[in-house]
Amino acid sequence: MLPPSTLSDGQIHQHADWLGLLLVAAGIALGLVGALSASRLLQQLLFEVAATDTATYVAVSVFFAVVALVACLMSARKALEVNPVNALLGQ
Repeated sequence: MLPPSTLSDGQIHQHADWLGLLLVAAGIALGLVGALSASRLLQQLLFEVAATDTATYVAVSVFFAVVALVACLMSARKALEVNPVNALLGQ
């Protein structure tokens, strides 16, 4: 990878987006594994819904993915507005 000083704003934004997307995917995968393993324990508490209701898992995963990606985009855009020299000097 190129040093940060040689990257354009678009390349920095794209890199931050991909890192955010990777973290979101990992979090959703781990969350689904945890939810599926916990569903057996919670099955007795659910009424009129299967413990492995596919629509619920998809809806919650998409919701969290959208929220996390919007947060990544907002923070990447905010970071592009900061002058790195001023940030390092604490000004």
